[in-house]
Amino acid sequence: MKKNIPATKKRNVWKIVAIAMVVVFVLIVAGGIIKLHRFKASFAAATEEQTSSAEAAVMQDLESRGLNISEYTVRVSHKVIGMREGGDDRNIMQVFAEANSSRHSYLIDMDSGKIMLHSQTETYGWMADMDRRMFGPRGPKGPGTCGERSGEGCEKEREMPGKTRGGFMPFASWGNHLRR
Repeated sequence: MKKNIPATKKRNVWKIVAIAMVVVFVLIVAGGIIKLHRFKASFAAATEEQTSSAEAAVMQDLESRGLNISEYTVRVSHKVIGMREGGDDRNIMQVFAEANSSRHSYLIDMDSGKIMLHSQTETYGWMADMDRRMFGPRGPKGPGTCGERSGEGCEKEREMPGKTRGGFMPFASWGNHLRR
């Protein structure tokens, strides 16, 4: 024989389940708020000394690479980011050096003054044009530089493999090898 459960008891079960779900949600939100206020912020504003030492480290690295440092514009993030590495607390700062179609990104350890990470990006063709439209020309303007709009002195951009009349095609040089 099948027992008939009254409709009021069925409703009470769903009410209890709904209340339990609301309580679980409130506990999760409360735990997140407590965790947020318990830990300190992972970044702090950089001092003038830290900013100048990071900029000097970048300029020294660019000079050691044989690049003309007068062409580069250096931007410092002005935030010292705290991170944990191998049980040690490290303070790092992000610095960018930009000139013409070249952009260098650095992560510098503020405690030792050493470069932890270096990345270089070069743009050519339509990417360089779009970059100039978005961020403006980088580096010095004048004869013999790519910063001027006439385009004279930008032979390096014109001689890049894969550059076609329609713009930069990254795999165009692959097609040349396939046709042979």
